[in-house]
Amino acid sequence: MRPVLTADEMFSLEKAYFDSGAPSRPLMRWAALGVCARMADAFGPLHGLRIAALCGRGNNGGDGWSAAGFAAMSGARVTVVDASAPDRMKPDAAAMRAMAIEAGVTVTREIDPVPCPDIWIDALFGIGLNRPVDESSARLIERLERDRQRGARVVAVDIPSGLDPDSGLPGGACVRADLTVTFQHLKRGHLLGVGPDQCGPVAVCPIGLDAAPVRAALTLVTDADAVSVLPVRRQAAHKGDYGRLLIVAGSMGLCGAALYAAGAALRFGTGLVTLAVPRSAVPVMQAALPGAMCLALPEVDGRVAPEAAPALEAAISARDALVVGPGLGPVDPRVIRACLTSGKPAVLDADALNVISRERSLLS
Repeated sequence: MRPVLTADEMFSLEKAYFDSGAPSRPLMRWAALGVCARMADAFGPLHGLRIAALCGRGNNGGDGWSAAGFAAMSGARVTVVDASAPDRMKPDAAAMRAMAIEAGVTVTREIDPVPCPDIWIDALFGIGLNRPVDESSARLIERLERDRQRGARVVAVDIPSGLDPDSGLPGGACVRADLTVTFQHLKRGHLLGVGPDQCGPVAVCPIGLDAAPVRAALTLVTDADAVSVLPVRRQAAHKGDYGRLLIVAGSMGLCGAALYAAGAALRFGTGLVTLAVPRSAVPVMQAALPGAMCLALPEVDGRVAPEAAPALEAAISARDALVVGPGLGPVDPRVIRACLTSGKPAVLDADALNVISRERSLLS
């Protein structure tokens, strides 16, 4: 599993590293090299490209200045739009600015004269933004989007400027990136809210903080994690050895929800999957998902009828677990009660929850 950090958790991680006496500027250079490497991986060699970088006054801006310098060393024609007066820059960012100028980047305070580049590097705010985007910054962000519409690629350093690193929600104007290069660990804003839309693909670049203790409230379960917890199956096993699931779902016009639930159960490896559905839905289910069995239930108006409760109770007794509700429609509470009184583990979804919200006695 991969840790997913808030901004404060990332800052604490960095503080622990710096408190150990480690210098900060090498981290900035590693971050910048990571940005350039991921840009080259995504968009091809940087040599000869026109690259523009939008850099703020903080450490995110320092990463941008450093990346601009390394891009210039790679043969790109680089212009940096300096969005902060040099005397207000943090010391590390100022050092990276000096390095970039020595590497041959062009520096401007005005964004309007800058021609549309092949790539924009967004290093305006990063994860340190804790206020709404002001009007002047919004104009800069809007310019990046106009150029993006004209074919420029936008690469965000750590997180698109204007995107809240914890919620994934924009604070007004927000950069839309074609690639986001973040450092050491994912942040919540990459995955939540509109973060995935604004970030584009997210590349995680290690910058040497591996030894620092990570305290993250959230973790991301990867495909490899999911595979690792699946049991190894015996050669002589049969489907009855791997669980018997009853899915009480579906109604006229809402068969898709039941099919998706059954398909997910089969894909995950459930041995025996039975769909308990209105009688008229059985042909649809059998044709669409032949790997699942069907239990035909009495129906009224295309939905499971109250008279189905005894048949459900009998079927449930032979199963290990239940899924109740997807596409079930507004059924009689007796149908849900028959499932809840079985004592079998159950996932309640969709219309099962709607029925419970109207018939609160079912909560007991």
